Amino acid sequence: MVVDIDTARVIISAPTKQLLEVLQFLKRALPRGKKAFGAMCELTVKTNQIDFVVIGASKTLYCRANGPVKVSVVFDTFHDLVKNTRTYHTLILIADEFLRIGVTTINARTCFFTDDSILRSINLPINYNARDVLRMAGQYTQEEIEFNDLTETYSQTMNGLLRDMTVVYERLRKYGFTRKEVENLMLNKIYI
Repeated sequence: MVVDIDTARVIISAPTKQLLEVLQFLKRALPRGKKAFGAMCELTVKTNQIDFVVIGASKTLYCRANGPVKVSVVFDTFHDLVKNTRTYHTLILIADEFLRIGVTTINARTCFFTDDSILRSINLPINYNARDVLRMAGQYTQEEIEFNDLTETYSQTMNGLLRDMTVVYERLRKYGFTRKEVENLMLNKIYI
């Protein structure tokens, strides 16, 4: 697909030096070695603001931009394209499923919105646990969970909770606990 000014839904113009500084900061936060291979970078573009998020770090860059859109790209590819830009300002064009920097177009996961009220990154700790995952439902919308590719993780964690409730009930019923008491005990610990 050809992505140009006419076909782009979002246009970003950022000072190359500042953009590269943001990406260098994020690169230092990424794990080393094989864990970093294929790491994704999520860009949340709002009017005159881009929020960058990678595993373990986030950074905001204020520049000329129109949005709202969320874009996910492979960090190393994005970093290399910006690093090899030889202009004062980097022009980034975003279309459905594509992102263009300079003359290079790459695949990107895009999600366009009519307003930026739901554009939030999901803030999970690096070493998150089941409680952190289950609490997402109360803090984020289903669309945000889906966009951040956490639907399957949430579903598996919820199924694990239901299995664990059954196991705990089976162990404690000989002491007079009812299923409802076990459920309340576990759910209160998770959500309160």
